Amino acid sequence: MRSKAILIAIFLHWILGLTSHAVAQLPSPELNALGQLGGQIDQPIVPLDKAAGQNLTESVPSFSCSAIKDGKIAGDLQPGVVQVRAQNSLGLSNSRNFLVTSQPWAIITGNESQSTAAGISLDGMFQDECPERGRNYYRFKLDRDQNIEIESFAHSLDSRAQLNLSILTTSTTKIAFANATNDRDAVLRCKLLANIEYTLVAHDHLYRGGPDYRYAICVKSVSDDLILKRSAGKAATACWQELCSQIATIQTSSQPHKPINPQYLLPRCSLVRPPTVDKAPSVHEESSAPNAVAVTVEWPTLIDGVFDANDDVDMFDFDCEKDANVVIEVVSQRIGQLTDSTMVVYRVDNPKMPNEKMNRLAENDDLPATGNGEMRFAIKDSLLTFRAPDKGTYRLAVRNQQNSDRLATPPRYAVEIRQPKPGFALACHWASPVRDLDQARMSSNTINLGGSALLSVHALRFDGFNSPIELTVSGLPEDIRGGAGIIAIDQNSTTLSLWHDAQGSVPATSEPVLSLHVAGQSKVGEQMLASVATPVEVIWGLIDTFRSPIARITSDLLCTRSASRTCPITIELGPTATSPGEPIVMSCIRGQPLKVPIRVTRREGGVEAVVLVRLRQTPTKTTAAEVKLEAKSTEGTLELQIPKDAPIGEYLLSTLCEAPVSIPNLDPAAKDKTTKISLQLPSSCIRLRIGDAP
Repeated sequence: MRSKAILIAIFLHWILGLTSHAVAQLPSPELNALGQLGGQIDQPIVPLDKAAGQNLTESVPSFSCSAIKDGKIAGDLQPGVVQVRAQNSLGLSNSRNFLVTSQPWAIITGNESQSTAAGISLDGMFQDECPERGRNYYRFKLDRDQNIEIESFAHSLDSRAQLNLSILTTSTTKIAFANATNDRDAVLRCKLLANIEYTLVAHDHLYRGGPDYRYAICVKSVSDDLILKRSAGKAATACWQELCSQIATIQTSSQPHKPINPQYLLPRCSLVRPPTVDKAPSVHEESSAPNAVAVTVEWPTLIDGVFDANDDVDMFDFDCEKDANVVIEVVSQRIGQLTDSTMVVYRVDNPKMPNEKMNRLAENDDLPATGNGEMRFAIKDSLLTFRAPDKGTYRLAVRNQQNSDRLATPPRYAVEIRQPKPGFALACHWASPVRDLDQARMSSNTINLGGSALLSVHALRFDGFNSPIELTVSGLPEDIRGGAGIIAIDQNSTTLSLWHDAQGSVPATSEPVLSLHVAGQSKVGEQMLASVATPVEVIWGLIDTFRSPIARITSDLLCTRSASRTCPITIELGPTATSPGEPIVMSCIRGQPLKVPIRVTRREGGVEAVVLVRLRQTPTKTTAAEVKLEAKSTEGTLELQIPKDAPIGEYLLSTLCEAPVSIPNLDPAAKDKTTKISLQLPSSCIRLRIGDAP
């Protein structure tokens, strides 16, 4: 028992960062949970002061939300998700999702026994919390035979809960059930035939412990059409267009916008391009026959389809001229559907005849891998490009590999068959200096005097696009530098460094909260392509069964600029810029080393620190040894080893620095006025041009 207690103590010590030399960034507020998950349009809400988080106790935080004014939700909002943030003297916190509905809200406690189940009514929104390894029981009664839809909100409200829903009769017979997945809340639809009292059970059998296992549930009656017809819900192409419209608003508008549909909160939804075909979509009529006949279409086209069952295969025939370049894209998982599509293209001889013959030509399962250790965009939609070897008929077979038996409605998909239109889509997020999924933390960001911050930008390339992407950040004041960079021709991610000018100061009248936009542009032939990055927010790194950070699309890319807190150390790379604000560019030759100057500015709390400088972002195949800068040292050299086979092109170089520093103690009652931490700090970025000659 003693050894077990010691192990638990060590684990908590690591999780909470209780050591005096904990590896950390400078303190900033982090918002873990809200006491109220949502509210009704044009109605007062329970105050949001029941918030949990770190560094919120220094002072009573204020809450920022464009939809909530003076304790009341705006009356002109549409239902959906808005973001709420906490702000105090340390800066602005990460956001938490808040659900705005047309239904009234009630906070209840579901009893953990069916005999004492809490009563609920139809068409209301009920908020509760998962009991540890237990079940919540609710009872509701029908006056007539009804089709019932039970919709849960947990993952979409930043909760750790992964709900399982089931309906029981008084005899405990299970009538229907639905389970959530790692990134999708549970929705249950069924037809209840008896006018009796039913029991709804909600629980999370993977309960892992933590502060936030809250959820909301809505029980409502729906029409027969939604239950009995295969075409339930909005067509995939309509969802695709709605998603693109919402993302475009987020990307380009600095004004408060409409709430986000919870279906589109997943980060992979940000990497989607608008449909390019103007032709009205054709609806694929499902066939349950064992040997279903392919549907003939004319391309370019958009196709609406439904996966009726697991391993359902839908086929489409289209004609091509010899050497025609064809792109086929499936959009399903990126519009919130639980699917894993795969597709195969065949060359068909004698189509739909007894002697028909199919020759496999091309196939694709998932989209190309995008992201890195900070953020992984696992996209199971399919995309392929092929050249028709002959004039004739080609057949597309689309299949769903995802087990979808427990879904309330069959998943939908859209297929676009088009000519190649090279392009890219971007997503960005504030990044932790540590590239370790287990240490990913909630993303709040403050740039202190002399401090720095990192923006990670990820690109998904379409239709053979392979050009470098130039990046810029708009919305930066003059005293914050950086924000320009490049995603190299052989990369799909990069990190932009923003840092406060160590010689400057924040004007007294400056706006403390900055709204930023990241834009990318590239040239394909004579055409200039441009795209704005969709902001994505990391919520937490899970230390349990899942090995990737929970993240979602957020409404704004916000940054707090401190006018009073100073960073003990600033690290800049390269020679001094010839003019303030201009990017530093260094050229190097393949097969030869390159010496990059390191410049250190030390302030109170960091003068005596020994600074370790390690590579964080480098050109492909480039390496460098760790550099140690002794106390009081203000200069050093990073020696890059550039191999002879390094790709030619332009890249960004940045480093991660670690140093033991002293910062003011947040606890005013503490005996020591300063706290020692091992500060992890990103450096500035420089641009490297790699070639075979100077």
